Amino acid sequence: MTKTKKEEKMVQTTRFGLLYDKTPQLSYDELKSELRTIQRNIRQFKNNAATQFFDYMSKREAMKAEMGTGKYPPDEDVLDGLKISNLFYKMATETIPEIQTGNASAAVASVLSRFNTDYKDVLKGTKSLASFKRDQPINISGDAIKLYADGGKLYIIISIFSTAKRQALGFKNGQIKFEIWHKSKAGCDIVRKCLSGEYSHGSAMLIYNKNKGMWDCNLTYKFDAKDNSLIPDRICGIDIGFLFPVYAAVGGSHERLYIPGNEIDKHRRTVEALRRGFSQSRKFAGEGSVGHGYKKRMEPVNDIKDKIAKFRNNKNHVYSKRFVEFAVKNRCGIIQIRDLSGITEKTKEAFLKNWSYDDLKRDIKYKAKAQGIIVDDKIKPYYTSQRCFKCGYISEDNMNKRDFVCQSCGHKEHVDYNAAQNVATKDIDLIIERECEIQGIPYPPEKKKKKERGVAGTDAETEEDVDEDIEEEFVDEDFGEAS
Repeated sequence: MTKTKKEEKMVQTTRFGLLYDKTPQLSYDELKSELRTIQRNIRQFKNNAATQFFDYMSKREAMKAEMGTGKYPPDEDVLDGLKISNLFYKMATETIPEIQTGNASAAVASVLSRFNTDYKDVLKGTKSLASFKRDQPINISGDAIKLYADGGKLYIIISIFSTAKRQALGFKNGQIKFEIWHKSKAGCDIVRKCLSGEYSHGSAMLIYNKNKGMWDCNLTYKFDAKDNSLIPDRICGIDIGFLFPVYAAVGGSHERLYIPGNEIDKHRRTVEALRRGFSQSRKFAGEGSVGHGYKKRMEPVNDIKDKIAKFRNNKNHVYSKRFVEFAVKNRCGIIQIRDLSGITEKTKEAFLKNWSYDDLKRDIKYKAKAQGIIVDDKIKPYYTSQRCFKCGYISEDNMNKRDFVCQSCGHKEHVDYNAAQNVATKDIDLIIERECEIQGIPYPPEKKKKKERGVAGTDAETEEDVDEDIEEEFVDEDFGEAS
């Protein structure tokens, strides 16, 4: 029986450029200077708050141990009558006196969210205390934002400054008006839906875009999650493949989707060759490129870097959208993704080495949430490629280059499809751990020593040889889909 997921409010973010609608009281350069000052003060507040929060959590842990009740003491006992949020608000208004009180509260909420996520790892010593660099975003509360349309153009009015700062600048209400600049129609449609009431806008962040030399706005908005009549326990498994960079399959189904690697790799090799060429040529650049020193010399190299980043971000958007559409089409209520944390430092696989798999995962999670799909991106990577999804037998010998042939039951399958089916299995981590215990296989697997490469003139085949053979067989289209 098909179950329907109850609709709930989803939160997403849209980003657009801000074109300053100059007021008599403040030129653009003056506004930019004021916002830069706020950024510096926000950075100081956040770094001070990070130190204060670590001291607070250390004292809280010590008091919990001392009491012996297993419960944490109230904030007021730890902070001499204050709650941590109240302490941070006091610090924010003192350190960033230029901003409106609602915006100070938004800054406090953002750092508390970050600290609460990190603090356990910080106390264990597995993560460093948060350190905030220059160009911090300026948090704007939802109440300080007004959207409107006029003459076919979209505008946003933002109340940024505190009462004292407004008076010093000669503003009556301190509202700053910007024209919204968005290169895509879809981005403008989001703002129009906020105006129509179909969506509702929330808080925002102002971010300085160095490449464009302008300010951007990240605006949050809420809407009802789509009811796609998903089947709650149907799982779409997404895995880094052996033949294809990323491969997806629906549990218990022949449906599958994969990314061919030829387009990514071809683009990567082209831009890397250009970047190397530019880096070498800068040493012998003419006087026109030398006048401003290193920064001027390296401008063409940095342009190539930006092109790589734009290509990667665009492709991650396209790929994540396609994978989520695939999950929706097959009515999957869950997406499970293999956790490959830290693999980019160890792997020889070109896709992982030169791509941001974490960014792709983030985009998938973001788009899946809007469809009401639950995402679990912490599936352990152990033995998912070596396990036969039909009978559960685990062995390295099951993998034979392009084919997976089970040495126990004889099942033959595409090697990436088999792995994706394992990832698409409910409780796969527990299942594999139990099967390893039965077969006497170490779990997690023991680290292997590096294998020696094949000697020239012998029949030894290295991993690189296999990769080269595979590259030749990548399909030409952006995506491959089969059923």
